[in-house]
Amino acid sequence: MTSAHSRTRWHLVVVLGLLAACLAGLVVVASIWPGATAVPHGLPVAVSGPEHDVRALERAVERRTVDAVSWRRVDSRVAAVDAVRTRSVDGAVVLGADVEVVRAGGAGPAETVIDRIAAGLEDGGAPVRITDVAPGVTADPTGSVLSALAFPLAIGGLVGGVVISLSVVHVSRRASALVVLAAGVGGIVVVVAHAVFRVLPGDAASLWAVVALSIFATSSLVVGLHALLGGRGIIVAGATTLLLAIPLSAASIPSEFIVGGFGAVGQFFIPGATLTLLRDTAYFPDAPQAGSWAILAAWAVCSPWWGTAELHPPRRPPASRWRPGTRDTAPTPLE
Repeated sequence: MTSAHSRTRWHLVVVLGLLAACLAGLVVVASIWPGATAVPHGLPVAVSGPEHDVRALERAVERRTVDAVSWRRVDSRVAAVDAVRTRSVDGAVVLGADVEVVRAGGAGPAETVIDRIAAGLEDGGAPVRITDVAPGVTADPTGSVLSALAFPLAIGGLVGGVVISLSVVHVSRRASALVVLAAGVGGIVVVVAHAVFRVLPGDAASLWAVVALSIFATSSLVVGLHALLGGRGIIVAGATTLLLAIPLSAASIPSEFIVGGFGAVGQFFIPGATLTLLRDTAYFPDAPQAGSWAILAAWAVCSPWWGTAELHPPRRPPASRWRPGTRDTAPTPLE
């Protein structure tokens, strides 16, 4: 039976409840802010064709979308298609006897702007041919499921890191636990998303490597900061991930639309680099991927070293000399 002295005082209950509500509200605000303040600006789109036709297109699109598009001149249709396939641009317009809009359904939220450009050209009376060089899969034609992976992968890495921080002692054992965690989560995600539901196309081994490295990087960040700062380290890792990294990952909107250029900053955090690399692996194998791999590798390699100091190892209950079958009636603590 709980004694009166062990009960939490009412004023502390209220204060803790309000503090928890404020923290939850802060997470909600951080999640909503990028989309609520997004400004369509600077989406790279390639254009090829006669000079006067290109200028007319730029003026027409600017009237409809203001500064949403940043035009990139290319010499030919081949160059335009290549730019889309390598993700140098998010779409392309090829002008000539016929008008062709080159899109990539697997690019996710950026394609809404490309579709608006195509709709505007059709409204102008010109026959428009639409070519999708990286179409989404049947189960996920818009790539929205891939975008939704940012949050569960981040939460999975955080939870795994907390469990390892509080239950595993010694650097080598923590590192082994991190490897097992990362490999296991990577395998589960690939089996579920790639093999069962078929919402994540691409090479299974490459997808597993991306997910595993992402989980390893996030969980090792938690483990390393916990070793360095104790319980406060877990709070720092969680706050950085939930309030900064995930909102700036550009999961639901193009990174160019996040105000203040913070979308580009978000690509240097684990969730942003993970989503970019997963999308490239799934839909754009010709796109350069070294940058995203390097970012994830840097987080993964640097974070565990913070845990080598073992400044805050998990607490263990005191050892006991008592063994079953002895005359002692209660455990006797070691001196």
